[in-house]
Amino acid sequence: MLMAVSNKKNSFKLASVMQNINFFFTCLFVAPAFAADFPNLPTPHSGKSFVEYFKDKTEAQINDDCQNGRGGTLGLSFCAKRDFEKADNKLRSLYAQEYQNVLKNDRDLKVKDLRVAAPHFASAQKAWIKYRDDRCVAAYLSIGNASMRNITYSDCLTKMTNNRIKELSEHSDE
Repeated sequence: MLMAVSNKKNSFKLASVMQNINFFFTCLFVAPAFAADFPNLPTPHSGKSFVEYFKDKTEAQINDDCQNGRGGTLGLSFCAKRDFEKADNKLRSLYAQEYQNVLKNDRDLKVKDLRVAAPHFASAQKAWIKYRDDRCVAAYLSIGNASMRNITYSDCLTKMTNNRIKELSEHSDE
């Protein structure tokens, strides 16, 4: 009986050691293969900027290259990134103006002991940015490893950002 218990303990230890060795080799050989399937997700301002890419060109040359699709996929990708960065800067500026208007209105609301809007306005913008980014990452990932995925990503960001600019502009007209 004692011998049977001892053998069970030894076989349990051996099984545990084998599981650890199996796990080690899985991590060593299999995990890198899976990691290749999940590249770093895009971020709008990662890597080389369009300014660096187009550093030797005038604004007119850049516009011409972008409008005529020169530079292949890489060039188009930087054109798309450039378009997004312009739209993003415009949105940031407009949001800052609108936020100041909301704060000004909140001062009047506070005097009347009413709830203020600024925290909700800021929260809505933060939620919208997350929605935009997640939606465009989904578009990027849905293409797989296609060479156009960076262009698709930036185009998605630009389109959604321009729609948000329109939305905020309409809000300011109210």
